[in-house]
Amino acid sequence: MSDLVYKLIPQDPFLELTEAQTAQLQQAVAEAAPDATFTETERVQFVDAGAEFHTIHCPFCNSELAPMWWHKEMERIYARAQGFYDLSVTTPCCEQKTTLNDLVYDWQQGFASLVVTTASETAVAALQQATEMTSGTPWRLIKARY
Repeated sequence: MSDLVYKLIPQDPFLELTEAQTAQLQQAVAEAAPDATFTETERVQFVDAGAEFHTIHCPFCNSELAPMWWHKEMERIYARAQGFYDLSVTTPCCEQKTTLNDLVYDWQQGFASLVVTTASETAVAALQQATEMTSGTPWRLIKARY
């Protein structure tokens, strides 16, 4: 049997919080959902949907993007020392400039160095409100199945 894990990440993959904001966010997350965890990494990482990673579409023309193209772009822009530092790509279908973060994943996915995680679906709304109020920016929900 698989489990769902709920992850919240900032819409802006490169969002950096001050020390005060980080402390506020940790407090807000603990108050909103005691089982939730807040993780901050040094590098921007890909935050996936686990077993629910199926298709990727162009945000402009809605064409399905080949997984091999996506993998090559991931390899091209990943720097071992810096992680993902520039997510810029040009879509192969309609040659529009976008980012890997802005592609349309069939189950939401994205890139971030800040992640709030919970196993409790009922805690998601409170966590979303806490993260957005503390950081002053929108966060996206990723449901991952493992």
